Amino acid sequence: NRGLFLASKGSESKAVVSTQSTGKEKLNKRDVIKIDIANDPLRSSDYKEEFDPKLYEYPRGPLTTPDWQKTCEPAMTCYKLVEIDFKWKLIGGKVESFIGDAERRLFTTIHRQIFCSHYQWGEMTMKDIRDLEDKTKEELDQQRQKAGLQGTTEKNY
Repeated sequence: NRGLFLASKGSESKAVVSTQSTGKEKLNKRDVIKIDIANDPLRSSDYKEEFDPKLYEYPRGPLTTPDWQKTCEPAMTCYKLVEIDFKWKLIGGKVESFIGDAERRLFTTIHRQIFCSHYQWGEMTMKDIRDLEDKTKEELDQQRQKAGLQGTTEKNY
């Protein structure tokens, strides 16, 4: 599942953004968490000036107004469905909360980077993007085989 990408400003309901079949009970439990790539707080270790939408100018930035999500044109909203279900009830809530925080941090950081580097890919077709994704996955798989897993670890939390 790659998520749902809409040419919109994020006003869709939970039912519309359901990216997979789900029962009514699950849909009622679902939280839609909005991420503001310009204004949500970041850890200092995650901040990089070159990926700051408040400083980025080409061609859609900088995102300096509090209501940029309503005024930015063109706009695209990305919906990602994340299900977290930790079976051990005694510590389940804490683990689920930790995973949810990590997902939010990941999505915020990644989408800031995507926005501030779109000049590199903004003119690509969907086929070009899928080809780039496949190439990147292949390169990452090769790196993992050589050096093992790298990146954000539990020490960062």
